[in-house]
Amino acid sequence: MEDIQRWIIWISEVKINQQQEWIKMSNDKMEIQNTMEKLLEKHGINPSHDFHLKLSNKPYMDLVLEKYGSTIIVGHYFVQNGDLMGDPILAMEDISDYWSPLRIEEWSNYVIRDTICAFYKDGKLTIYPDRIKDFMNFQRLFACRIKKQGWLKFGVKEIPLLAIPS
Repeated sequence: MEDIQRWIIWISEVKINQQQEWIKMSNDKMEIQNTMEKLLEKHGINPSHDFHLKLSNKPYMDLVLEKYGSTIIVGHYFVQNGDLMGDPILAMEDISDYWSPLRIEEWSNYVIRDTICAFYKDGKLTIYPDRIKDFMNFQRLFACRIKKQGWLKFGVKEIPLLAIPS
């Protein structure tokens, strides 16, 4: 199979509103991917492998980037009543080094809002084009805020504490 340029996705046989349609997206990497790859490079992490990177940049919430398999998670995290909370969280799938939207999770007035953009069921990909558009707008804003808040310059890698046997 030839290299799939991530954002040129031609999908036949995707049912949307009971019709067969072809879906085409831009062929460029998303802004969030470009920004996160710069952060990963700064901290010596290869984005083609699994990774976990937690950064702090006070006064902002911690920023976490993770990749397990083909799933990539980017989000801000904080502790509330002893529970780890994320707001917002962007989930993407790495397809041939291009990150594809899966979902956005965010909190609003103590209610979680989970916007599913795409999912696999029985080996078939289902895409919601209107939600992909929302994701694209949100990721642009998120990437812009990451830059304006100085994460590329001031984000400090947090090293997890390891339990030391006694």
